[in-house]
Amino acid sequence: VKGNNKEMASSYAKYFAHARYRLAWQYDNYLFTHAGINQKWWRRMRHLRWFVDKQFPDDIQNEADLLNKMYSLGMHRHLFDPGKIRQGDLEGGGPLWSDMYENENHRWATCNQVVGHTSVEEIKITDKMGSKIYYIDCLDMHPYMFLELSID
Repeated sequence: VKGNNKEMASSYAKYFAHARYRLAWQYDNYLFTHAGINQKWWRRMRHLRWFVDKQFPDDIQNEADLLNKMYSLGMHRHLFDPGKIRQGDLEGGGPLWSDMYENENHRWATCNQVVGHTSVEEIKITDKMGSKIYYIDCLDMHPYMFLELSID
């Protein structure tokens, strides 16, 4: 897909609308997404989160369930929104377009996160406000580097 990040996000959203895809996976206090969740996006989604949680209470056990339900209900525009840093219109990109700057400066500290999306030279782990973010997209630099994660 060619174009700016806003156009790319729209194209990806159209593609994924027809694909069977899980947006997130969660184990205990560890959330795995493509780009991560930041506080700006999370707050902006409060009304949608409330709606989904109230409509499907048996389906929502954790944050990953909520994100996956939003995806299955076709709320792609909200999930694929790039933030201003990635040439979008809104503060804080969604879980497919959040940026490391957004994740770090508007940290969503509800749980630990494992994310890709932002290329790093090697696996980077930040620890602030009682939560960790593991940035693991280092395949361009170290194609055989793996994250060994011990979840207590």
